[in-house]
Amino acid sequence: GTIDFIIPDDDGDRPLPITVWYPALNPDGDTEEHTYRYGLLTTEGRALSTAAPNTDDGPYPLVIFSHGNSGFRLQSLFLTEHLASWGFVVIAPDHTTNTMMDSLQQATFLQDLPLNYFNRPVDIVRVLDYADMLNTDDSLLTSMIDLERVAVSGHSFGGLTALLASGAQLNLHAFDQLCQEAGNDTRYGNVCFLQPEAIRMAEAYGFDSIPTEPLPAITDPRIGAVVALAPWNAPIIDPDSLTGIEIPALVMVGGNDRVTPPVRDARPVFNALGSSPRTLVTLELGDHYLFVDACNETALRLLHLVAGVSYYKAAVPATIHIEGEPIDAATAALLVSVYENGLGEFAYRNGLSLRGKIRFPHVAGHGDALLPPLQGEGRGGDGVRQVSPERQHHPHPTSPALGHSPRALLDARTSGPQARLVAPLKGR
Repeated sequence: GTIDFIIPDDDGDRPLPITVWYPALNPDGDTEEHTYRYGLLTTEGRALSTAAPNTDDGPYPLVIFSHGNSGFRLQSLFLTEHLASWGFVVIAPDHTTNTMMDSLQQATFLQDLPLNYFNRPVDIVRVLDYADMLNTDDSLLTSMIDLERVAVSGHSFGGLTALLASGAQLNLHAFDQLCQEAGNDTRYGNVCFLQPEAIRMAEAYGFDSIPTEPLPAITDPRIGAVVALAPWNAPIIDPDSLTGIEIPALVMVGGNDRVTPPVRDARPVFNALGSSPRTLVTLELGDHYLFVDACNETALRLLHLVAGVSYYKAAVPATIHIEGEPIDAATAALLVSVYENGLGEFAYRNGLSLRGKIRFPHVAGHGDALLPPLQGEGRGGDGVRQVSPERQHHPHPTSPALGHSPRALLDARTSGPQARLVAPLKGR
């Protein structure tokens, strides 16, 4: 079954929409199908809306799922619905100010991004408290949730969120030093763009300046396991705090992940964890969005490419890099039109001519859409800005372009706690 709620916020600034999936009864043998709605978007799933819960085998363990940066709570139905079908209650919140819809307002989205390093783990604790209320109040889910068996999971920024909620701590001082030493090293481009915002992260935690010690943990003792799917930005985590996490942990990542490269993110996280047991699974042929539904991936990819208009204005990169599966000619033509027309005022105010200069690749393999360097006199807030080498290589730092997502990989070859999955799976 599935049902939606909104967790209220006392200040009214951060209400959290959540979707819950749970074991349910189907005495009439109804077709298990459900149309999920998210703004103007709809997606089909396999569930019964507000179905009577199956209380006979409850209470059930709880899994909280945290979406990625500019993602949304319905992005991984293949996982959330499946877990419910196997006897879990699953709750996925929208991290307000950090969702796909929020990303359409780029200026506000980027301003709020560093604050989500504090807000996101707080959201997880709020979800836990709300689950406790649902469990004890006269609600559809009364006595359905076993709060002594709780796991937190998440994808990308959600993977980092899951780790933070499990006890990981941010070390902004070490992060600042790393980014200074990294210089033009493109491996750190899509994390070190946050370096200037470190002070705002510290302020969110109540500090007036960046402390030399790690920031306080935002965790909850009710969390008994953590599952991090392609976790993002391991360099910002204090490794000693990972060693202090002793609950069971599973880290999964795609071997072809170029957004959260395993060598930078998943593997250092796994190596530092003090968890017992702990397991690292590398899906050799998988990319970053292996953990997102294929249909949602298509919508997210197009949305991010269109939203790149705002990023382009902020960075004016010489090159737009599209990660993953190439787009087709029709999509390329659409994007060219959106960029040329969407940047019309920007081009006019800066004395630029964009017609015929914006191209998107639509050939097999990875490619770069070459945009010749633009020159012009900047006027007002839309003036042309100098772009650092890191941002030239990562023009969409907070919503990286999406690659294709193989459905799954099978035939695990395990060696100790690490597994590599290599053979394509025919169906999910």
